[in-house]
Amino acid sequence: MRKSGIGLLALLCASATMFAQEKPSIKYGKITPQDFTVVSPVIDSSTNAVVIADMGVSDIEGSTKGWFKFVYKRHCRIKILNQKGFDAAAITIPLYFRNGDEEKMIDLKATTYNLENGNVVATKLQNKDVFEEKQKNYRIKKFTLPAVKAGSIIEYTYSIHSDFLFNLQPWEFQGSYPRLWSQYEVGIPDFLAYVYLSQGYQPYVLDTKSETSKSFTVSDLSSGTAASGSSFSSPVMYHTWAMKDVPALKEESFTSTIANHISKIEFQLSQYRFPNQPVEQVMENWPKVGNRFREREDFGAAYLRPNVWLNDELKTITAGATTYEEKARRIYAFVRDNFVCQSDYGIVLHETSLREVFRKKAGSVSDINLLLLAMLRHESIQAEPVLLSLRERGIVHPIYPLLDRFNYLICQVNLPEATVYLDASTPMLGFNKLPVSCYNGTAWVLSQTPQRIELSPDSIKESRLT
Repeated sequence: MRKSGIGLLALLCASATMFAQEKPSIKYGKITPQDFTVVSPVIDSSTNAVVIADMGVSDIEGSTKGWFKFVYKRHCRIKILNQKGFDAAAITIPLYFRNGDEEKMIDLKATTYNLENGNVVATKLQNKDVFEEKQKNYRIKKFTLPAVKAGSIIEYTYSIHSDFLFNLQPWEFQGSYPRLWSQYEVGIPDFLAYVYLSQGYQPYVLDTKSETSKSFTVSDLSSGTAASGSSFSSPVMYHTWAMKDVPALKEESFTSTIANHISKIEFQLSQYRFPNQPVEQVMENWPKVGNRFREREDFGAAYLRPNVWLNDELKTITAGATTYEEKARRIYAFVRDNFVCQSDYGIVLHETSLREVFRKKAGSVSDINLLLLAMLRHESIQAEPVLLSLRERGIVHPIYPLLDRFNYLICQVNLPEATVYLDASTPMLGFNKLPVSCYNGTAWVLSQTPQRIELSPDSIKESRLT
């Protein structure tokens, strides 16, 4: 019995040792000539670059803004196999900001290594070669590693400090190049709870948890005076996931978007669980989202109010129409044929008011379809907004209201004869027809009682006669 126990212990130790040998021991800047030889079953003649290791860590810390932040660190090493793999050396890092909160990138280092006459020659990225591009609510950092050629190894590392606890940094284990090792570690303190959203078909070679205690210090420097802060300790659960020899995933014919299929993990804040306080639900449900959106000035309030300024216009547009369907068809045709869509995305009003959209005869897809809603409801036609995600954006979660996934708005119109769906932002589109990209599965009708609907791609029937 005792010998059997010793044998089992030895077997477990041997297994742990074998696994430790599989996990790469990579330190930034430590490159040897042997590292340029990369062999893996997921590398073939079509492989242009291979990710040797991609490792990330997200941790929650106290901030100087009177709350908490997450600190995300990433270290990536890639082998460029040929000129077609040069795209892997062009790096883009989006940083989100909103209402005084922001994400900041610090400690960026990037180096290219080439093997010349048996020696490793390193070329470092200069600060002047890092560029910033501004988009709505995003600052996008861009850089291309220097001195890249076929056979180079590139390596970069950086940290992001973020005020946005709601969306903890996600992780993609798979991409357009094979990944020999992809690992992500997340530390979640006991006073926060997150929902984990996992996707993909690749198995984890590492899926472990460990608990430790950590100190948190929260202070507020916004007043410009000496901060009075508080410190406390809390248990923290560290969860580590890793995948090994992950094959590349490339766009195929008839694929809506590769984002629906890659192996990845995402997080959504669901609860605050501070000691001696009741649990506070953070993640909303669809009834709450519906009520909140119907009250917003840039959404529900815009089309739910009487909008009496439309009286004269709609008398002209609907003159002679005797049924709700005739009125709906005329209103739809008027908006579709007289308004120019200036942005193909959006779920809220971008202009200052619907009246301004009408005056300009132009706006975003959400501006135009919210105006369509207001005009239909003005004529006592039951119409509701529908939030969806276009096919190229990826499918949305069927239950959780993760609003950043939704990027398009259409109208549901309940006529006595049938329920129809309208999008007046697309020229020459027929009544009760939608662009193909709208057929992406789950969508939500934000009526007084929100309703989930399915816009299935398989519901589109086409025929051709030659």
